[in-house]
Amino acid sequence: MIPEPLRVERARLARGVRQVLVQWRGEPAESASWEDLDDFRSKYPTFQLEDELVLEGRRDVMYGRTYARRARDVRRAAEREDRAREEPAASG
Repeated sequence: MIPEPLRVERARLARGVRQVLVQWRGEPAESASWEDLDDFRSKYPTFQLEDELVLEGRRDVMYGRTYARRARDVRRAAEREDRAREEPAASG
């Protein structure tokens, strides 16, 4: 019997190869496997991949995670804003 994909959970770039984490129909979630994206598309051409799972520009996609700035970036942005507010007051 040919395995049938149920859904694609995540995507990644592993050593330059685009891959998707596939959960298979009738199998437990723990049996999900990483498949090369090009091979997966050729085996299952009618399977609809979510747009956010397609890797563009050779970058990994964090599927299902909301982007949040790192604390360091937030602190630096706040420091820039403080300096910008102080500069007009100092020149005026």
